[in-house]
Amino acid sequence: MAPARGDSKVLNFGDVTLRRSDLQRLKQPEELNDQIIEFYFEHLTSNLNVDTQSGSVSPLLLVGPSQTYWLLHCPSDSLQDSVKPMSLAEREMVVFALNDNPDPSAAEGGCHWSLVVYSRPQNVFEHYDSLGGLNGAVAVRFVNKIKLHMGKRAAQAKSRERETPQQQNAYDCGVYVMKTSQLLCNAFKEQQRAVTFADIVDSLRTQLTPASVDEMRTSTVKLILQLAKQSPSRAAVTTS
Repeated sequence: MAPARGDSKVLNFGDVTLRRSDLQRLKQPEELNDQIIEFYFEHLTSNLNVDTQSGSVSPLLLVGPSQTYWLLHCPSDSLQDSVKPMSLAEREMVVFALNDNPDPSAAEGGCHWSLVVYSRPQNVFEHYDSLGGLNGAVAVRFVNKIKLHMGKRAAQAKSRERETPQQQNAYDCGVYVMKTSQLLCNAFKEQQRAVTFADIVDSLRTQLTPASVDEMRTSTVKLILQLAKQSPSRAAVTTS
């Protein structure tokens, strides 16, 4: 679908293109779309600075909304070809941005975001859901499908619902996903190993609050505009 007239491009970052309408979603009390979460996952990935030997894969992989959605809905006979380039069986930790849209033909048709995280050392899938486990069923379906392609031990992994701070409205789930991912990546960088709920539980309780979510909307807009100013190929930037 072509962008609306006047919806100018603000930033190209990796494979993601952000437009003015995307920034408006952050500025207004609206649910976030795929593009913003894709951008934030790419930004987190670019700042991991994980030491890897030549030719090896990063131990931590963040899988954005579009790829996670494809993994959930693609035909089983196509899944192996889809996951092969991701080297899932070689990762120590994988973070998936999960959406509940049941209809692949409906763009942005879902109404809720949550996070599925796999930690290989503990061999556990964890589900972080900021709205009372609303995505619990789709998370179980996703885990049961993807774990068969993450190595022999992962195929036997259990799935756990984790005590996630709860959003106070109907539209902040995407920001909770971004903030939880940030806390996971910070813990991973600090400890240089795969982390789980036990490693971030204190941070979740103190740093994932309605106030911090509001601040993250503002800081993400500032980040996007800053990156746009640094980009030699940027489109015209507006703060309106």
